[in-house]
Amino acid sequence: MQLAFNKPLCAALDGFTLHAATRAGALDIAGREKLLRYVLRPLLAQERVESLQGGLVRIKLKRGYADGTQAVEMDPLSLLCRLATSVPPPRYHTVKYAGVLAPTNPPANHTRTTNPCRCGQNNRAEPNTQTYGQQLSPMG
Repeated sequence: MQLAFNKPLCAALDGFTLHAATRAGALDIAGREKLLRYVLRPLLAQERVESLQGGLVRIKLKRGYADGTQAVEMDPLSLLCRLATSVPPPRYHTVKYAGVLAPTNPPANHTRTTNPCRCGQNNRAEPNTQTYGQQLSPMG
């Protein structure tokens, strides 16, 4: 299956893909199920995991390593330790915001705006002395 990354709200970089246009409406039952199945998929495909005699687990790789390795064998406890590292600790946010969405960004009511030009007046825009928050307030 070939994915088109030239669509709006889609991007691919360094092996990661982002599909921000993916959505499912409240009444779209099939779309919600498809989206949930994608989000809740397991870390490893069941077909690639194989239990060996002697208690080892073999994981077949999607693509072999440069040295020719096609599978990795380890004991179940080592596999669980490796899988556990991909689970974030409790109350740890895996999404970080930067710029205007960052939690340390100054509030929007510190922003100054300018009034647009009005007909019949001079063509210069005069700076507004009210903050953005004051302009939005009903009593401002």
